[in-house]
Amino acid sequence: MKSRLTNSVGSFFLGVLAASATVAVALAPKKLMLNGKVVSTGVITQGKESYVPVRDMASGLGMSVRAIDGGLEIYREGGANRVEGLNGKLGEMLFDGVWRLKVKELKDVQSYTDRFTPNRPRTYMPKSGEKLLILELQVRNAQKEQSYLDLNLADNKIVTALTDSEGHSYPIRMYDMRTGSGQPFGGGGNWDQSESILPGAAYDFVAVASVPRDFSPKDMVFTLCYARLGVAKKYSNFRINLVKD
Repeated sequence: MKSRLTNSVGSFFLGVLAASATVAVALAPKKLMLNGKVVSTGVITQGKESYVPVRDMASGLGMSVRAIDGGLEIYREGGANRVEGLNGKLGEMLFDGVWRLKVKELKDVQSYTDRFTPNRPRTYMPKSGEKLLILELQVRNAQKEQSYLDLNLADNKIVTALTDSEGHSYPIRMYDMRTGSGQPFGGGGNWDQSESILPGAAYDFVAVASVPRDFSPKDMVFTLCYARLGVAKKYSNFRINLVKD
């Protein structure tokens, strides 16, 4: 009798463990793809239903989420005037079909001295009453030909800026980037245009901004303009969420 009872109890607990393992597998987070890009790695499946974090889904659609009375609302900031483009997060590599872009890091610094730009080792300080932010960026040339980045801040098609949680925007003050002799408009003479970037090669540079001391970063809107000699410029917009998880 004791042996039969022990076996029954053992079988019961084995059944519970097996059921628990099945539930654990079902609840293991999965990824969600949208137009070939990962927008969430927190998808949970229970039975025939799948659940996605609302913030991830909103970000993937180029929208935001906010609390409202009795629930949540997914909304598009700024209506038709909001700059749209590929959406991603800090540290994520985005691909527009020609270039790959990553904002690697955002730092709050007391000052910044050029590391990349030749013949111009300048040190920058924040404006009065402001603080200095630097963003470490990397692009990779996914084309079969060498090309250049043209990030001329005077170009009205380039809308690069930082935004805060209140919807304000602040322009980039300057770039620290290698310009070199391969640059299309003369070696080292134009600080907003890169050296030649070979197919498959990575290129690192820094964006510097001076913002209010109480600035709370939300997004970086970045226009990547690229060109080859004799070819019309092409523009691609990105929106990178700078809020660290």
